Amino acid sequence: MEIKKIIEIQPTEENPIVVKNYPYGRLRTLMRYWVESVRKKGDRFCAQTLNPKTQLWNKPKKTTYSAVIVVYEEAETGYTRHFGLGFSTSAESYKKFVEMAGNVKFNTIQEEQMKILRSYIKAYEGVTWEIRKEQFRHKETGEIVTEIPLMQLNEYEKVTDEEHDERESKTQDNINKSVAMEYHNDQGSL
Repeated sequence: MEIKKIIEIQPTEENPIVVKNYPYGRLRTLMRYWVESVRKKGDRFCAQTLNPKTQLWNKPKKTTYSAVIVVYEEAETGYTRHFGLGFSTSAESYKKFVEMAGNVKFNTIQEEQMKILRSYIKAYEGVTWEIRKEQFRHKETGEIVTEIPLMQLNEYEKVTDEEHDERESKTQDNINKSVAMEYHNDQGSL
């Protein structure tokens, strides 16, 4: 994707980008695009056509939510497109997004989402993950296994690792505290 022009003031439903002469079957009509920002949900890219027969706007088509969306004009075609930043993103993806967005004027909801993302990225620096298989104990023999034949499900019980569960719970609490601290100390950059 080659970007021709980032739309610095992002379109809203009240102030959308309007494209004339948009194909509508065999007819031509208007198409309008905007970004819908919803607190605690993020952004959706919206597109809506005008029914040329009734002169009423059709139901808008909306994408799934992203943390933040930026609208741009595609270089080759001139089409209105968008790119977004997901809710779980890496520091590298965040930096690339900010570079691509350039001088975009984010609304307050988008600024809040960016702040939350920066907080999570900083809080998760150095955090490692471990994937463990669940273990099950045969009720009669005491044998411990990680896979149970489906027909023998009732013969096994889950083995709990209370020490591991407690460490995991403490780690999650520490991450949550770190996210809150980073959020309140956020200065606007990574």
